[in-house]
Amino acid sequence: KRTLERYRESEKAQTVFAQKGGDPPPSVITAGAGWSLVGALFSGLTSGIPDSSDFNYHQTPVIIGSFDYYVSPKFSIGAAYSFQSFTTEYTNYPFSCAGGTATCYATWKNVLKRQNFAIRPLFHFGSGDEMDPYFGLRLGYTQWSSTTTNPDPTYDSFESISIGSPIKVQVLFGARYWVADFLGINAEVAIGSPYFAMMGANFRF
Repeated sequence: KRTLERYRESEKAQTVFAQKGGDPPPSVITAGAGWSLVGALFSGLTSGIPDSSDFNYHQTPVIIGSFDYYVSPKFSIGAAYSFQSFTTEYTNYPFSCAGGTATCYATWKNVLKRQNFAIRPLFHFGSGDEMDPYFGLRLGYTQWSSTTTNPDPTYDSFESISIGSPIKVQVLFGARYWVADFLGINAEVAIGSPYFAMMGANFRF
């Protein structure tokens, strides 16, 4: 009887240890937001334009989602996606109309979008129950697109656009902290596109 009780206590302790992170669960989903060098560059360029009610610029953070599957406690492989948009808005924009015989004015905007699809192998080197530090690579493909509402027929809308090579390699370092059995928070710093830093929430199952 005592042997059976000790076995049950040991089994219970192992279950609690696994829930806290000693043996990671098979899968982790991450949702987060980040900052990019492209966003910083565009913000810097537009900040040099004199303040005017005729022009406005805004952008989204890098919106990030990923799914990581633990092959072992020290290695995971995952898929990741990111999105960011950059919007310029104009009012009282002059352009030739009526066959070039008149000047018309319009309010319109350009929206530039960037999406990245990637895989990411990660190496986990933590030994604690709650902290999960890691490093790895993100190997991705970036797709740019642009839309405009400019009514000027001579305006180049840049509907097909590419900035640099679409193949992006990123080196990243990060850590997850599990605040509950199923919920954690994490942060990453990275070298390469599509972001240089991010923060997010993790859900494991």
